[in-house]
Amino acid sequence: MIQETKFFNKAIILSVSIMIVKVLGLVFVVPFSNLVGSEGVALYTYIYIPFTLFIELSTVGIPSALAKLVSKYDAKDNFKNSFKLFKIAIVIMIILGIISFLILTSLSDYYANLVLAGKTNLTNSKENISKLIDLVAISLFILPVMSVIRGFFQGKHNIYPTSISQVVEQVVRISLTLVIGYLLVTKYHKSYLEVVEVAIISTIISNFIGLLVLIYFYFKNISKIKAEIDTLDNSEIESKKMLLKQLVSISIPFALYGINYTIYQMIDSLTINKELIEYGISNPEAIYGIYSYQVQKIIFIPISLIVAFTTTMIPAISRDFALKNYSAVDKNIIKIVQIAFYFLIPISIFTFIFSQELYFLLYGNKLGGNILASYSPLIIIIGITGISLAILNTMEKHKILIYIISIGIVIKLILNNTLVSVIGIDGAIFSTSLAFLTILLINTIVIIKNTNFKINYLLKRIILTLIISFIMGSILSLLGKFISMFISLDNKIIVFLYLTTLTIIGLSFYYFVSKFLGLNKIIFGNDKKNEKICKINQQID
Repeated sequence: MIQETKFFNKAIILSVSIMIVKVLGLVFVVPFSNLVGSEGVALYTYIYIPFTLFIELSTVGIPSALAKLVSKYDAKDNFKNSFKLFKIAIVIMIILGIISFLILTSLSDYYANLVLAGKTNLTNSKENISKLIDLVAISLFILPVMSVIRGFFQGKHNIYPTSISQVVEQVVRISLTLVIGYLLVTKYHKSYLEVVEVAIISTIISNFIGLLVLIYFYFKNISKIKAEIDTLDNSEIESKKMLLKQLVSISIPFALYGINYTIYQMIDSLTINKELIEYGISNPEAIYGIYSYQVQKIIFIPISLIVAFTTTMIPAISRDFALKNYSAVDKNIIKIVQIAFYFLIPISIFTFIFSQELYFLLYGNKLGGNILASYSPLIIIIGITGISLAILNTMEKHKILIYIISIGIVIKLILNNTLVSVIGIDGAIFSTSLAFLTILLINTIVIIKNTNFKINYLLKRIILTLIISFIMGSILSLLGKFISMFISLDNKIIVFLYLTTLTIIGLSFYYFVSKFLGLNKIIFGNDKKNEKICKINQQID
């Protein structure tokens, strides 16, 4: 019980740090978008998508694999091997960082040519994209080492180095970018190109400072680590070859799991401008910037928070699956998915109904309101799919995971090239939705076949959550229209008060109706039957 409480507290701390990082990220998105405009955020996205992809390729899941192996060895008091693994991982990260830097910089011209649909210039130029990619690639010398230090500490169940370094890194990056960017635009009248360049330099500096924070924690804890090795460890040291084999075999599934959505973004960056030009859009980069940066930043805040919190329960599924305790696996999967749906469904509905107002509040215009509305169902789809992939990864269905992820990528690639030129940017959203839904369907089938998972029980809870959410949404929609008859929603302060009022009303309705029906108790408390729920289940059946 004490161990579970400690684990939960650490999960809360990690979730809070993630929430702080995500909130700071949103705080950054709004003023940064206002400084550089939609074409500027398009340029920023062009740079960061291949950079993110190469970060994930350069780490190839090793930090997560290291965390898992360090935790396993430490549980057996085998501290020598866990520390030896850490040193091996550091060397691998340095080598892969150098290789990734060389490959990314050599491909920057080719990539720039592709995203601009073979043209030298749209709004942005091939030269500027290539130059900025070469600049941001410097971080490939830093980030892989950072990630492996974080993985080492997480394996030792010390979440403070990761949490603190991430927050410090984000604060430094945002502060430098916004302060210097604001001065460049207002005082020196520079273009968005200079602001984006400052943002990239700020990223490199913040990465370096984040690394210094992690090094500080390493030296702070090194005496304790050495004491564990000297006094508690009587085990034999395994060979470097054996440790490396374990590290690589475990890291590949983590790499595939982590890289999945980045590949979708890469497909968008390589195809959308070309297909939008065919669709008849004269300035495709403006639409791409809204879609790929401004809208997706809003969408991924609830997804990241809910998935981060629910997946803290994933290790329990791993343990019970290994012990073939399938009833416990079933119970934990239901618990995780219920909690995710409980939050994601009403957030998605609220985002859909008030997409114009939300977008205006953040960015000062309603250009991306319709794109945000179209994207809002993906809050549920991407969130639940991410959880299902995490569950499969925990069950060590690695080969199946590779096939499933590959199927989704193929669907996204084929449909993007087909639909965007026919129905515009909604085609990219539809292709992502269909790819993720396909993955979710296959994942669900695999999970059912390998456990005692009873989907009917879960579906009843989901249907009830949907009903409550739709009623909430209908009430808020009518109330919102009524209020808007008396006020003009063209002022940010008024829109903020308008949305805050509706949010409080919606949350109150959702919480108290769920509590009255016993849904809250079943999802967050014990799993005993409730009379009201039983009656509703009979109606659903």
